[in-house]
Amino acid sequence: MGYSNASTSERLDMAIRDNGAWADRAVLQAKLSTADQQLAKAQAIIMQGVAIEVTKREVIYRDRIKDPAVRGCVGRSGLFELIDAANGIDIAKH
Repeated sequence: MGYSNASTSERLDMAIRDNGAWADRAVLQAKLSTADQQLAKAQAIIMQGVAIEVTKREVIYRDRIKDPAVRGCVGRSGLFELIDAANGIDIAKH
């Protein structure tokens, strides 16, 4: 009978410890979720800024390639192939 009581007491202590660990885990999980959401918002803001900058550069680029000499130079430079490769576009399909 004494062994049974000790075993039950040990199991109770383990259950209390486990419950505390699960509670700590839940708190950490909530903090991680909040941090992930904040990171996603920050990344979205950064990407909006990147998109604006890319658009500005694209406008400048389009204005510059209106000149036939620049357009020919860019076409021969391999820049378009590099851009296609970076975007995963198969050049053979063009």
